[in-house]
Amino acid sequence: MSKLLGKMLLMAFLISTMTACVKEEQPIVDDAFVQYSDFETEIMNQVNNYRNSIGLAKLSRLNLVSKEAETHSVYMVENKTLSHDNFAVRTTNLMNNADALSIAENVAYGYKTAEELLKSWLNSEVHRRKIEENRYTDFGISAKYNTNGSYYVTQIFIER
Repeated sequence: MSKLLGKMLLMAFLISTMTACVKEEQPIVDDAFVQYSDFETEIMNQVNNYRNSIGLAKLSRLNLVSKEAETHSVYMVENKTLSHDNFAVRTTNLMNNADALSIAENVAYGYKTAEELLKSWLNSEVHRRKIEENRYTDFGISAKYNTNGSYYVTQIFIER
């Protein structure tokens, strides 16, 4: 009987020690408020529909990611340029605030529909690889008009 009790105590000790070493994951508080335009929503839907059509999981929309995308879309409108400027800053912010492990970004300018924008990204190997990357779990988007009525779009993908 004492051997059985000893084994049970040893087992309880080992289990409690192992679970104490497991990192407690804190849920991301996605309290950023984002009001998505129909154009932004349609781009996200188009990307997820495409991913689904090739057997990949759909990405979750994360408002924190969209807020980072928004800062860049506004930057592109203000500077009248299509760019990935300051990507390192967005990466650091998302690693710190959204527990992102890896980040990728697609940008675009001048597209009128989500369909033509997605088609353009899919026709570019570099952009398509980001959309098709299996490790990404979440994404965000921002599309901002310039004074000519054309969109600057930033879409960011993250792995958590």
